[in-house]
Amino acid sequence: MGRREIPDAKEAGLAHLCEFIEDCEFTFLSCQILHLLGREGPGTKEPARYIRFIFNRVILENATVRAAAVSALARFGAAVEGLRPRVVVLLRRALFDNDDEVRDRATLHLSQLAGHLGGPEALLQAAQRRPDPSALELQLKAYLAGDADEEFDLVRAVRSEIAPATLIWGAGSSPPARARRAASDIPDPSREDRVAFSGL
Repeated sequence: MGRREIPDAKEAGLAHLCEFIEDCEFTFLSCQILHLLGREGPGTKEPARYIRFIFNRVILENATVRAAAVSALARFGAAVEGLRPRVVVLLRRALFDNDDEVRDRATLHLSQLAGHLGGPEALLQAAQRRPDPSALELQLKAYLAGDADEEFDLVRAVRSEIAPATLIWGAGSSPPARARRAASDIPDPSREDRVAFSGL
């Protein structure tokens, strides 16, 4: 059965979720709600109303929730240009967080909002696509084993859906034999690895 959306109920539902996470003690649930706010909030009539609730999580919650809140904030800055300066100010405060995941996300998203690493568009696309860890590992292994002149482009690798050989060595070409041998030695990721990566 397909998912049905009721536009008139969306903003009321998001408002209830904002109130809910103020006192939510479940990390996983808070992260899921923040992800939903980051995905749906920028498209509402008044997206600015959600920023306060999200930034409160950056200040008050544990490191996992803070990292999710940073990413949700960044999506508002990427999708709503008028809010971008405010979001940048808030993300800069997260650069001094005591958790490296929070700091890394803030640094990455600030660079994207400034037009680097694929720009705001890459930030929005990454929110809609989950990279395949085994494919990314294959590309990294082949790159390290080869003689490519260019630096490895992580953003392009994650966003790309084409074959790894085409991505790294160019269309109509294939990696050297030693790169193919190295790639063949990569073990398949365990189920636990896949689950952990899909939650990022």
